[in-house]
Amino acid sequence: MTGLVLREPELRLVLSAYADDVLLVVQDPGDLARVEACQAIYSAASSARVNWVKSSGLAVGDWRQVSSLPPALQTIRWSAGPLLYLGVYLSATHPSPPENWQNLEGGVIERIRRWTRLLRCLSLRGRALVLNQLVLSTLWYRLNTLAPAPGFLTHLRRLILEFFWSGMHWAPVGVLHLPLKEGGQGLKCLYTQVRVFRLQALQRLFYSARSSAWSILAHAFLRRSKGLDMTGSSFIFHREVFRETSLGCRSSTRTSSGPGNCF
Repeated sequence: MTGLVLREPELRLVLSAYADDVLLVVQDPGDLARVEACQAIYSAASSARVNWVKSSGLAVGDWRQVSSLPPALQTIRWSAGPLLYLGVYLSATHPSPPENWQNLEGGVIERIRRWTRLLRCLSLRGRALVLNQLVLSTLWYRLNTLAPAPGFLTHLRRLILEFFWSGMHWAPVGVLHLPLKEGGQGLKCLYTQVRVFRLQALQRLFYSARSSAWSILAHAFLRRSKGLDMTGSSFIFHREVFRETSLGCRSSTRTSSGPGNCF
């Protein structure tokens, strides 16, 4: 199959698989015909079939005529997005669909609401543990993957502080994020955690021994960004600065996947 072909860098992306979630990248109807042929061979050899009804397709570009597709692939749910893949919504028209943040914000609000009934039974340390382990941990995966929508972090921060203080703010916000031994409560800071994720991504990009498809694309974007020709030597990470930036924050990335396949 042709897949996605980029001239600079020289990269061809056809298949991406994680557990039982398979992502195929097709470029023209000929690729789709070959997908159907490969599926027929697989079915004959394994006596199993792909459930195309449970599969979803993200149509990018002009070819969106379902009737022109091979018969087996016409049952796929084709759309311009948003398409949920590995816990992240993808769209052909929006770089970061709002669905990524709407559902996430609603989930955080619901968790905080459930624990609000037990506020009188929780100490300040107990409230910090609930927020860190049961509320904020649900945010890290998408914040590590996507740039948050405008105002998303500000709104959540206000909800978190209202839950922690129960309407009475006894100390500045910055004090809460300090470790216990420094007089704080160890509450994780959303803004700091996002910066930690970005620094960790840069570390993996410039200093990782493995060369994956995403790093090849990222290097190409940096080289072409305003003619800056950025490389790993353009960034110097001082160990002490990185430690202070990530103070009180530990990354906790989780992936969520569902059955089915994506095209």
